[in-house]
Amino acid sequence: MDKELCFRIDSVDLILSEVLVDFDGIPVYFICEDEKGQYYVVLSTDIDNDKYIIVKTDVDKLYNLLTGKLTMREIITSEQNFWEIEAAENVEHDVCVNKEMSEVDTDILPYTDSYFDIVTKEQKEYLEKIKKMKFSSIEWEKISVSSDLREIPLFRHF
Repeated sequence: MDKELCFRIDSVDLILSEVLVDFDGIPVYFICEDEKGQYYVVLSTDIDNDKYIIVKTDVDKLYNLLTGKLTMREIITSEQNFWEIEAAENVEHDVCVNKEMSEVDTDILPYTDSYFDIVTKEQKEYLEKIKKMKFSSIEWEKISVSSDLREIPLFRHF
């Protein structure tokens, strides 16, 4: 996928990472990523007027969204803040306002019981990418336990 610049928030470019839901080929619920690997969930709230809400998220929450452990609404409302964007032809002219989550219009969010279902090969591949990132970031520490004069290696997550 070519790097498609979608938004610029606080001088940070958000590049399209994966479209999760589209309407007639227009992304309405998708993931962006910045150059540092920070993920963002983007929801189109008004297709005709190019309005969006965007929240930062992490690999764990993204994995939980993609595997049906977190709803499409919960990944948004679990954050403290969001950006409300009114997109222009050029990202330089976008209107971008940071707001507290208490200010979000809940009527524009996905339904409370909306879980994401993987339906395309690309989405499945994206899940595998996120899964590898999630589980490669777990650090393990080798410890030994003495029992009956022998050592049994154990591993624990820290």
